[in-house]
Amino acid sequence: IQTGTGDTVIETGALDNTGGRIAVNSANLRLQAGDLTNIDGKIEHAGKGVLEIRATNLYGQRGQLTGNGALQVAANYLDHRNASLLAQQVNVSAGILDNRQGQITQLGTSAATVLASTRLDNSGGKIEANGNVRVETGVLLNDHGRIASAQDVNVAATGKLDNTSGVIIAGRDLTLAGGTVDNTLGQLQAAGGNAQLTMDELLNAQGSIVASANLTTTAGSVRNSGSLFAGAEQVLTVTGALENTGVILAQGNNTISANSVNSSAASLIGAGVKADGSLQTSGTLQVTAQQALGAHGQVLAAGNAALRGGNVDLGGSRSSANSISLTATTGDVSTSGAVVTTPGALTITAGAQGQTWNNQRGDISAGQLAVTAGNLNNQQGSIVQTGAGNTAIDLTSPAGVLDNTGGRIAVNSANLSLKAGTLTNTDGKIEHAGSGTLSLQANQLNDQRGQITGNGALVVTAGTIDHRNASTIAQQISVTGSTLDNGGGNLTQLGKGDTSIQLTTSLDNRGGTIASNGNTNIVAPSLNNQGGKLQAAGTANLTVTASSVLDNRHGGAIAGGGNVVLGAGNLLNQGGSATAGGQLTANVTQALNNAGGMLAATGNMSVNAASVDNSAGGKLASVQGLLTVTSTGATVNDGGTMQSGGDIILRNGGLSNGLGTIAGANVTLDTHGQAFNNTQGTLAGTGTVNLQTGLLNNDGGLLQSGGAMIIDTHGNALLNTNAGAYAVRHPGSAGGISSGAGLSLQTGSWNNAGGYLGAAGNITGSVGQLDNRGGQVVGKSALDLALSGLQNQGGQIQVLGNIGLNAGGGSINNQQGLIR
Repeated sequence: IQTGTGDTVIETGALDNTGGRIAVNSANLRLQAGDLTNIDGKIEHAGKGVLEIRATNLYGQRGQLTGNGALQVAANYLDHRNASLLAQQVNVSAGILDNRQGQITQLGTSAATVLASTRLDNSGGKIEANGNVRVETGVLLNDHGRIASAQDVNVAATGKLDNTSGVIIAGRDLTLAGGTVDNTLGQLQAAGGNAQLTMDELLNAQGSIVASANLTTTAGSVRNSGSLFAGAEQVLTVTGALENTGVILAQGNNTISANSVNSSAASLIGAGVKADGSLQTSGTLQVTAQQALGAHGQVLAAGNAALRGGNVDLGGSRSSANSISLTATTGDVSTSGAVVTTPGALTITAGAQGQTWNNQRGDISAGQLAVTAGNLNNQQGSIVQTGAGNTAIDLTSPAGVLDNTGGRIAVNSANLSLKAGTLTNTDGKIEHAGSGTLSLQANQLNDQRGQITGNGALVVTAGTIDHRNASTIAQQISVTGSTLDNGGGNLTQLGKGDTSIQLTTSLDNRGGTIASNGNTNIVAPSLNNQGGKLQAAGTANLTVTASSVLDNRHGGAIAGGGNVVLGAGNLLNQGGSATAGGQLTANVTQALNNAGGMLAATGNMSVNAASVDNSAGGKLASVQGLLTVTSTGATVNDGGTMQSGGDIILRNGGLSNGLGTIAGANVTLDTHGQAFNNTQGTLAGTGTVNLQTGLLNNDGGLLQSGGAMIIDTHGNALLNTNAGAYAVRHPGSAGGISSGAGLSLQTGSWNNAGGYLGAAGNITGSVGQLDNRGGQVVGKSALDLALSGLQNQGGQIQVLGNIGLNAGGGSINNQQGLIR
């Protein structure tokens, strides 16, 4: 013990203070020895100067070093286990410093320095100061240790820095450098300032790295299951791999870059996020990886979030930011199973050929979508745009695939454009709530059981369109393509604008419906509408053109509230119907087969075909207009009906009306010299009837007019036999030929055996041989016929006026007959 204030110097080869005490009051105390042992000892310096200790080896287990001023220790090896070092200022320099369970404390506010060129072991120990602390070493072991300063802390280890369950904390700024930094369950903290960390490798298993201001970390690789938190901005730069199962947050901007990033489902990466998890008003998140970028946990930003990598995988994540940008430079962008939400823009970039945006089972909601992708997989996913800006998902690859199988694409934008090589919406939904245009472009559109809904116009441009059992609804519809299969499907236009379906190969609408409230134009070389419906409601017009075949059989229905125009190579309407609230026009270059079918119009109806088959219950009808049926070949109405509330004009290459019905106002028939077969049929006009035919067979049939009737067979025979057979089938109605006014006949031979011909007016004309055996010729006025001969055995020729029968050189046989 020295009580005086003079400087004290002890220099020796070896100084052993085991269990001893060296206490001086001198201004300065200097101890120098080869080996200095202070095990359980005390070295106390009460002076205001410097306590300087120099030794090759300093053994100080459980010892105490106390200085009232500065304390400077220099040794090659310093064993400070369970020991205490206390001074106003501390400077320790050693090759190896073992401070396990030891304490190094600086009370003053000047800088404290602890240097250990080879190794500093502070396991369970403490290095604390009220001033700045600088710790430099080769290897730092701070397992359960504590390095702390009320001001700045600077820790540097050229090799390993082990802070397992340890604490390194600065009241202001923290600067830390190391080779491999292991912060497992540890704490690295800049409580009142910035933290700057540099290392080859960071292991932060359940550790905490916090800066109240900026946190800047530069590392070769990072494995984090703990937290990295910045009260202001964070910059994390990793030249190798970043593996994150923990938290990387900043209350301000957060910038992360690495060669590769893998952030697990339990992770959180965020910017503008407070410590309690609530959001600031701003904060930009930027994550960049040269190779793969995976973020499968939470990705949050109060401001914008931009993630860029060789490929970007947010599969299973929950991501939210003011705006979000996902960019894959060489690979894919995946939001599979993820929830991605932004009130602003979501920008997806994976535009090179072969690149894909994979949103399988993902849930996307954005104020604005901006997508650049080679392919899009939205199987069972949801992509929603809430904002009104135009939306375009136009795949950059010509052969790109947009797969929305079981998925949903719904936008509120004014216009929506989807463009792909193949667009698949099987069991999916495409919904456009905007008032503009929904545009779909694809070489192949697969929409089986899908739903396409547009609040404005829908424009579909595709090669092959599969719309089987699907539903499409829009205010206006335009479809252009090669083939459309709408079997069991529904295409509905709600608005009154024009509807256009233009196909270069075929339309299959079997069991399907194409309906519109506007004028509708459907064009396809081959159109199969068996059991289907083609409709234009209200007063809208409908035009259907099939240059090859229009097949409307088996319950097919074509209906227009206005005019209907049908154009076809062949029109097959067996068991089908085509109706018009206005006029109906059917132009068929080859055959019209309406057996058991119906063509009907409220107004005029015009049929033009090479041949017409209206047999077996077929109906051609005009409610109140003109019915015109023209065929270059034969028209067959056997068992069919041609009916009009107005006139009927029939022009053909022969007409067969066996058991059929032709009924109208004025009826005109011109078979162009070919036969007219009315066997057991009915041809009736409430007005005039003009028949220009070849051979006319009215066996058991009825030809009737309310006005004048003209029959001209152009020298061919007239068969008007067996009138009673008609009455059998039509009780109360007589068969034969009946005119409500005059009747003019120009025929070849006339067979009226068992027949009936009657007129309310004059009966005139020229016929060949008349066979009236058992027949009746009755008139309420005069009769004047030129004929080549008459057989009237058992027949009757009676008129109320004059009779003129000029047989020329022929004979008249009236055995048991009556002529008067």
